Amino acid sequence: MASPEKALADWVFITSRHLDKKQLQQDLLESKRIDRDTLQHLNKSLLSQIAASCRSKSVGYSIDIIGTL
Repeated sequence: MASPEKALADWVFITSRHLDKKQLQQDLLESKRIDRDTLQHLNKSLLSQIAASCRSKSVGYSIDIIGTL
């Protein structure tokens, strides 16, 4: 079973890879309706490791977005 961080990274990679940071934030919070509290409680360190391994700008953006919520 995937961790919440891995699930988010996979989802962002597959569905949102062509979005800029602002578009991705809007997509996560409004279109996909992910709760801010849920995002804030994700392990940013683990998400960073996942982003580095998949080399995705969008997954990297998700870390920045979580940090600003």
